[in-house]
Amino acid sequence: MAEIEEKLLDTSLYESGKKDELQEILQRQGELKQQHEELEEQWMLLNEQLETLEEELQY
Repeated sequence: MAEIEEKLLDTSLYESGKKDELQEILQRQGELKQQHEELEEQWMLLNEQLETLEEELQY
């Protein structure tokens, strides 16, 4: 993700001849953000399950 953000800081990327490259980078950024959100949600669910199991083991 940091690599994509660094590429987006390059002002030459916004020139008319690099429109396709910019579009690809923005699409990849969107995909990575979506993947990050999904993984974060999965991690939170697993963490809740772990906490529940730990509580059950205490009893």
